[in-house]
Amino acid sequence: MHRLMLLALAVAITACSVNSESQELPTLAPTLPAVPDPIAFDTPTRGTLSDENRFDEYRFFGQANVVVDVQVTEGAIGFALLDANRQPILTALTGPFALPTDANYILQVTGEPGPYLFTLSGTDPTPVAPTATRTPLPVVVAIPTNTPAPLAELGTFQRAISSANPAFGAFNTPDERHVYSFQGVASIYVRLKMQRTSGTVDPILTLYAPDGTAIATDDNGGGGRTALITNVQLPTDGVYSVLASGDGFVGTYEITLETAPEAYPVTPIVDGGGQVAAQPTEAAIVLTPTLVPGVTGGLLFDHVVTQGNIDRPGGFDRFSIEASVGEVFTLAVVPDDGVQLRIDLINPNGSVAAAVEQPEPDGELVIPNFVPTLTGTYIAFVTEIGETTGDYRISYGRGTTREDVRQGETFADRQYNAEIARRGVRDVWFLRLNAGDLLTASITRTAGTLDPVLEFVAPDGSVLFMADNATDATSAEIPTVRAPSGGLYQLRVKGTESNQIGAYSLVWRYIEAAPTPTPPLLVADLFAVDDTLPDQEFLYYPFQAYAGERVLIEVEAAPGSGLDAIVALVNEQGEAFAEDDDSGGNLNPRLVAQIPEDGVYQVRVGGYLSGGGFVLRVKRVY
Repeated sequence: MHRLMLLALAVAITACSVNSESQELPTLAPTLPAVPDPIAFDTPTRGTLSDENRFDEYRFFGQANVVVDVQVTEGAIGFALLDANRQPILTALTGPFALPTDANYILQVTGEPGPYLFTLSGTDPTPVAPTATRTPLPVVVAIPTNTPAPLAELGTFQRAISSANPAFGAFNTPDERHVYSFQGVASIYVRLKMQRTSGTVDPILTLYAPDGTAIATDDNGGGGRTALITNVQLPTDGVYSVLASGDGFVGTYEITLETAPEAYPVTPIVDGGGQVAAQPTEAAIVLTPTLVPGVTGGLLFDHVVTQGNIDRPGGFDRFSIEASVGEVFTLAVVPDDGVQLRIDLINPNGSVAAAVEQPEPDGELVIPNFVPTLTGTYIAFVTEIGETTGDYRISYGRGTTREDVRQGETFADRQYNAEIARRGVRDVWFLRLNAGDLLTASITRTAGTLDPVLEFVAPDGSVLFMADNATDATSAEIPTVRAPSGGLYQLRVKGTESNQIGAYSLVWRYIEAAPTPTPPLLVADLFAVDDTLPDQEFLYYPFQAYAGERVLIEVEAAPGSGLDAIVALVNEQGEAFAEDDDSGGNLNPRLVAQIPEDGVYQVRVGGYLSGGGFVLRVKRVY
């Protein structure tokens, strides 16, 4: 068999780092001046930067809530604001900023070599008229037995954000966590949103009060893989911290901040009244399924991703696929960085049916839309080339797709935007329906080459409706479809061909909502979290609530986790005043509780002699 051998030269780039007693900004020289020069407000300051000295520092004393700003008269320079210990407060001072406390500060000047001239101004803040009708919440401790961690221990500080200055960041390693700050005013309402812009990031946000207390958190409250903290009324003036993580995944993201004098409007929806899916394993939504360990010679299953490894140069693995004449399928191998592979597909008669060696620009080896000419067992050989080793993922699927990307739960009358960025991938969205619900759904391409196909799938996996073109190749519509039973349904999005990629928007609506088996509750989402509970431990999730309100708390165990969850509502004194075990069915807790007084409460999730993955949803009852 003739094979093309691909040789690659790997160039290692080593990034030098400099140790210091303080955290330095990336653009700074390694040696800091011992004593910064003093500077006065409203007095022009002149200096010169050179190739040898690319920054200057000036010290000043500022009082709490004094608004500082800088005006540059000469030079291409920028400013960072540090505390007296040279810890970053703002990595980019680009506009007016209210100082958090009475203290000594350092103004750091960086930029291109040459002379510069600037003026530091300081003014009293403009009084903010009280607009909220509620009493501001007291500052509380998020986990009763723990002292809040200082900002430096949360993650790597990035910079300040504001309504006009969103954050764009990137997680380059799975364990990265980033911290942002913003100046808050007591009694205003804030909304924080974090969404993935590339890669596999699963955004998680946590909001900390000026004293380091966690007062709100969210994972999937914005729908799909979008974190949304909304309608948090700030308890006090000061600098708030926002912790952002990617839940162990890498890629880029965007964080936006909005503020308002009144609470943002919400539209309550009808809750299902505690219904659970007909099959227990279909109740919980797991966005990142566990990879199946690869066994050479083993069978590949439809849309099940298998993890493989080549541990020596020239090594290979083989996998089996059962197929019939005319039954189209798609096969792909995704190598990790550093390993170079070839894939050969062998017919039941031993001849080569297809082969891919040279990776495409996306780095994946894909055999798309393969049409078997024989019935029987096909063998997929994954072979190392180029004297490399490493991990890879292999997946196979009937039709034009071979791997599912689970996007998250959807709700009626909301528009969801996403992108199919890899060949042969289909997106899976979830919706919870009652028996007899009648609905319509549509999808529209917004960018790329995607000719969308929309499938409506029952809890048992059967396709109840498949829509291709509604009016043209850019959209698809399910005009009407009825749910035959209560449970967790899917809307699956894919292209008509394996090589189609592009962005799209999805929406579904009720035509007729069937009666629920129990009296419905009107609810609005507070937050939602996917997490894993270690054995014999508790996990805590903070949220803000007011006296007299009711909240609905639901925990669903992940399929196969074995978790028998117990949920409790904990007050500021660390006392659990409401608790549930199995009211949600299938060992899942479901709790409706009334809030006794204003404060920051915590949902405590534990397990009865068990641990495992779960989904937590907290909703406000109207």
